[in-house]
Amino acid sequence: MQFLGTPTGLIVFAGEYLWPQLDAIAQWSDDLEEVCIVAAHGDEESGGSADRLVAFLAEFLPAARLRVLGPVHDDVPAESLAAIKSAATADRVWLLEASGGTRLMFAGALLACEHLPHLRVIFRDAPGPWYELLTAGGTRELEGTNPAAADRFTVESLIDVTWSDDERNARAVQADVEPEILNAAKETLEGSDWRTAFEAAMERIPGPKIGMQSEGRLFERYVLSLVHGLGVQADDAALSAVLFDGLKALQEVDVVVNSNGRLHIIDCKLRRSVEALPIGVQIREAFTTRRHLGDGADQYILLRPNEVIAEEFRSLCRAYDIRVVDQQVLETEGLVEVLKRLIRPRNTPVGGPTPGPRAVRLPIVSSTMDLRSDFVQSRDPFRIYDHGHVLVLAISPGRHVTVDEVWDAVERAVADKGTVLDVSRSSVGKSFTATVRPHTKQRGILAAELAEFDLSTI
Repeated sequence: MQFLGTPTGLIVFAGEYLWPQLDAIAQWSDDLEEVCIVAAHGDEESGGSADRLVAFLAEFLPAARLRVLGPVHDDVPAESLAAIKSAATADRVWLLEASGGTRLMFAGALLACEHLPHLRVIFRDAPGPWYELLTAGGTRELEGTNPAAADRFTVESLIDVTWSDDERNARAVQADVEPEILNAAKETLEGSDWRTAFEAAMERIPGPKIGMQSEGRLFERYVLSLVHGLGVQADDAALSAVLFDGLKALQEVDVVVNSNGRLHIIDCKLRRSVEALPIGVQIREAFTTRRHLGDGADQYILLRPNEVIAEEFRSLCRAYDIRVVDQQVLETEGLVEVLKRLIRPRNTPVGGPTPGPRAVRLPIVSSTMDLRSDFVQSRDPFRIYDHGHVLVLAISPGRHVTVDEVWDAVERAVADKGTVLDVSRSSVGKSFTATVRPHTKQRGILAAELAEFDLSTI
C-alpha cells in the first residue's frame, strides 16, 4: 500500500453517482486550491450532478477555484482525455478521481494516466478501498486514507448533493424530541430494557397517540435519540429525509445518519399495520432508495422489532445488502448494541488518520440588518455567519462584558487561522458582532472551530 501525498488540484467526473467524488474531496481537501469537474452532455444542466457538485464545493471549499469542463460526449474517451489535459497543468500535482462517469470516460482517465506524469489517478468502488491506477495497467491500494473522512460533512449537505436532481430537491428534516423520549433513550443507553423504557415514556406523554404523536413517529424519535446518545453529532443525523417535486413530497425515508464514511438509513416500523405494503415490496423499495440516496455506499437497516422476517425475505435482503433487525435479532442482541455495531463500527486502525475538520453549513447573509434580525429571532447565545470574504460571529454572552473582553476571546479562538477585523456592541448593549477574515486555505477549518466557540472563555 502507498501514501498519495498532498495534491493541490483535483479533477472529478460528474455522473449519476457521486459518493466516491465526495469521499475524495473529504480525503484530500486540506491542500486543494483548484477543483475541476468534467461534465458529460446532460450532466451540466441546472440542478444536474455538475451543478450540485459546484454548489457543494462552493460551500465546503470557498477558497478553491472551481471549474466545470465540457460538456464532453460520454462515449468518446478522447474528449474526456482532452478535458483532463486542459485542466491538469504542470504547475501543480493533480489528482484525478476516475470512479464517476461512464466506462468510456474511465477509458479517457486511463489514457491520461499514460500521458500526464504529474497526474495521479485514483479509483474506488462504493464500499472502498481506494486504489491508485498505474501505467501499464498496474494498481496499488492507498495507505493513509481515513474511512470516516466524510464525517466532516453534515447529513443535510450529503442528502442534498446525492439525492436531489435537476427536477427534485431533497431535504433533511429535524424535529424536537419530547423530554419523555429523551429520558427513555438515556435509560436504555444506561442499560434498561428498551421496550420497558419506551413503553413507560409513551404512557407519560399526554394526549392521544395520533399524527406526529403516534406510536410509530415517537419510536422514530426514540431511535434518533439513541443514535445521538451513541456519539453521533446533532448535524450528522436527521429524523427523516424527504424528496420534493416542488411542494409535493414524493418519497420519505426514516432516520438518516452520516457516520464512518457512509450514510445509514434506519427504516423504522414499530408494528405491522394493515395499510403496510407487503414485506417483499418494502425490501425492493428499500433497495431502490439506497441506490439513489447514498449512491450504493450507504447501509439500509430494516428495523422491525415486533416482527419476524421470514427466511425467504431475509435471503432477499442479503442479496440486496440490506440489514435486517427484527424480533429474532433482538432476542439475542440489545437494540443499543445492534445500532452501535451497525452505525459506529471501530474500523479505523490504531494510529490511523484522525477525522478532518467538520464542514459547517453557515447561514449566508448579505447585510448587517439580515444578520442581526436572524440572530435575534434565533434566540441562540451564539451564531456564526458567512458574509462573503469574512466570517461574522454574533454573540450574546448573557452577562456584562466589554468589547475588549470579547475581542480577546475571539482572537484566542481564531489563533493563527485568521485575523479579527472588528468587534462591535449592539445599540442596546446586549450582544456583539465580531468580524473575522480567515487566512487562505484555513476558512473551512476556522469555521468548524468557531462553530464550537465557548462563551465561558469571554
